[in-house]
Amino acid sequence: MNDNDLYLLLNEIFNNLISKPSYKVFYLPVNPIQEPTYYLTIQTPIFLINIENKIKDKQYKTITEFKDDINLLVNNTRIAYGEDSLSYKIVQKIHYDMEKKVQKKLIFEEKLITFNRNIEFIKDSNERNQILKLIQTQTVPLKIIAKYFGVGEPKLKKIIKEWGFEFPKLKKGQKEMIITEDDINKISEILTAANLGQKRLSQLTLNSEHKIRKIMKILQPVIKENENEEKVHDNQFHAVKVNYCWHTDLHYLKSKPPYNENTHYLIAYIDDCSRYIVYWEIGEFKDQDFTAQSLDNCIRLTNQKPHMLVTDNGKEFTGQKFTEVVANYNINQHFIKPRTPEENGKIERWWRNIECLKNYFDIPLIIRLYNDVFVHSSLKKEYNARMTPCYAFTNLPKFDPEIDKGKDLIYYKNSKKEQNA
Repeated sequence: MNDNDLYLLLNEIFNNLISKPSYKVFYLPVNPIQEPTYYLTIQTPIFLINIENKIKDKQYKTITEFKDDINLLVNNTRIAYGEDSLSYKIVQKIHYDMEKKVQKKLIFEEKLITFNRNIEFIKDSNERNQILKLIQTQTVPLKIIAKYFGVGEPKLKKIIKEWGFEFPKLKKGQKEMIITEDDINKISEILTAANLGQKRLSQLTLNSEHKIRKIMKILQPVIKENENEEKVHDNQFHAVKVNYCWHTDLHYLKSKPPYNENTHYLIAYIDDCSRYIVYWEIGEFKDQDFTAQSLDNCIRLTNQKPHMLVTDNGKEFTGQKFTEVVANYNINQHFIKPRTPEENGKIERWWRNIECLKNYFDIPLIIRLYNDVFVHSSLKKEYNARMTPCYAFTNLPKFDPEIDKGKDLIYYKNSKKEQNA
């Protein structure tokens, strides 16, 4: 296989992998502020973007070199997050799909490699019969055959007819849904790492919800499905523009690896309009030093800031250091009423995404899945469209301090405007 053929093969395999939303979470490098121990633990970091660049630059000389980098990504994930983590289970699936795709492509290549790539130069009747047989038996997909010869499918059909053959009728239609032991094992493995519901399992594995339901019935009562995420909650209000209102809070991390003995604290900032997690960070102390620094990091690193920030009345949010950062960035801080966490309900409810995990090693992964892969039910209800928080954050109208000055951009569902949320 020459360099150009190898480039085309690896490019096709990689594009097939990256087309799956759940695999994209391994595309970009780990953020060292959010995961400070990663680069201390991992000696040779590699991510899908590095592999993509090596393919583009034609640095791979053999398929083995490409496989070695995928294996390195798998091994790094195992070391960083553990064999029981959801991160490791998903990256193993990347490896499995890569091996399967490479093997299939090589088999197809082996069946076609003897033919001249310029199909119009093929004059031998035996070779023509062999090509027709490949098409008839569907041993190699029609689009692969056409691509090998550098023609479109209509052109290939025309050439076959010019040879004097009747183009065969190919079988089409939906395949019967078959649930294999492998399908059951994959879902079972995911559920041992994170207690996800049917919709999220469907989006994560690219299986239909119908198939997931059948698999769940097979698995029960061994594993009980988490129904929490299926419930649609009516929020009292929502912002109609991105970056008009954010919510933030602290969440205790304890009793799960790696924080079994020492409690840590997760802070997150969620945009009210899009439900996008703009930024998150983990700290050792529940104090205003941590919250103030995290807010500053958030705004500096993301180049985003809210018009209004909703917080509770804890000292970590009322202290001078935090309120100074708020003031320095010209943000309006809104404190919820004491003992009314529902006023900060969007961030309070979001913590369920964290608690569905069996260990906290998977926090970076579940946030990326939440932002980039899972369709948010509230967004679907409010905008009548299937959107992930990331898509909504990127595409919905953004707050403009000049245009929107003095406007109340909070929509109250029950028209009860008790106070500005």
